[in-house]
Amino acid sequence: MSDAGIKFLIREEGLITHPYKDAAGIATIGVGMTFYPDTGRKVQLTDPAISQEQASNYFRQMLKSFEAGVATLTTASLNQNQFDALTSFTYNVGLAALRKSTLLKKVNADPHDPAIAQAFLAYRYAQVNGVKKPILLGRRKREADLYFGAGHL
Repeated sequence: MSDAGIKFLIREEGLITHPYKDAAGIATIGVGMTFYPDTGRKVQLTDPAISQEQASNYFRQMLKSFEAGVATLTTASLNQNQFDALTSFTYNVGLAALRKSTLLKKVNADPHDPAIAQAFLAYRYAQVNGVKKPILLGRRKREADLYFGAGHL
């Protein structure tokens, strides 16, 4: 990801050094981490706070795997905004979701297809207390805008 793309992603995820429940009620810490990259252990609300430096280190570790995953799964030639938007999306939903997504199929078929914007929006929902809610709609719109070069990094 570009420096601007990393800033975009951190703005979307937030950087919080103590455990908290995210909008979907999942224990989270740092830059949207639900598990610790060094151990794979899930974040617990009773975990101690981490330093800003540790949060940045964890983020860099995690980001590498998402960047590599996006690079591996995309067969089309992407510009920087497209790569940054897809990496932000994947950081949020996971590599398995990207792998099976219509979004990836559309990107690989034609990275300039306007229908890609709608494919981002298919991932606007999150389960909140067992109820599917469109809490990710704003983020998906911003990622689609970034993908097509209309977003502000």
